[in-house]
Amino acid sequence: TGRHQMNIFALRESDIAFQIIDPGQGEQITFCGESGTYLFEGNQYRDTDWLEITVEEQSEITFCTTAEFELRVFLIDGNLGCSDPEVLQTANAQYLEPVYITHDCSPGTYWFWVGPNTFDGWPCSDWMYVVEIDGYVGGSTPPQTETWGAIKTRFR
Repeated sequence: TGRHQMNIFALRESDIAFQIIDPGQGEQITFCGESGTYLFEGNQYRDTDWLEITVEEQSEITFCTTAEFELRVFLIDGNLGCSDPEVLQTANAQYLEPVYITHDCSPGTYWFWVGPNTFDGWPCSDWMYVVEIDGYVGGSTPPQTETWGAIKTRFR
């Protein structure tokens, strides 16, 4: 679909509070949040959330998001940080309508942005959303080479 620049946001990593999402072990990951819109110094704003995932191996990852407000989501390539973000996909949905984004992710960092599709009409923190993430799994757990008894003796 081509490269979309994130010129609609004033991106500065110091201004963004990323919610780091750890990979699952084969199960679906569910993240719940609150959002809305608010007035500040005469201007309308939207409360947005930024989720960050770090993919270790090529994976097809699906984000299904449902909200109690008119929703907008973005999947962003975060490998170059805020200096050159690339919107990989974006979608919007109506109240309680699920929206899906599926992407074949190479190893690296990805940001998932969730927020209202509009800048007014949804009083802040009164509205819930749910993101269900499928296909985001971590590497295998390394085998244990020492017994628990051997480890405990080090700390006696």
